[in-house]
Amino acid sequence: PNGEYFLCGGRDLKLQVYRFAAPEDNTNNVLHHECTCEGHTGDILCVSWAPNCEMFLSSSMDKTVRLWRIPN
Repeated sequence: PNGEYFLCGGRDLKLQVYRFAAPEDNTNNVLHHECTCEGHTGDILCVSWAPNCEMFLSSSMDKTVRLWRIPN
């Protein structure tokens, strides 16, 4: 929601969290990998950010919804 992070999940059962590079990073990388979140046992179907941008939800074919926190 704040444009700082990018989040994706899918059939590999993992959620990948990336941070968009800031202009002052002076790198050719657009995204920096922040962390991988694992715990679902079925394909990940949906992810949604909390308004505070520190947590997000994921839902899966394993019939669970999980709440995650961005590591500091």
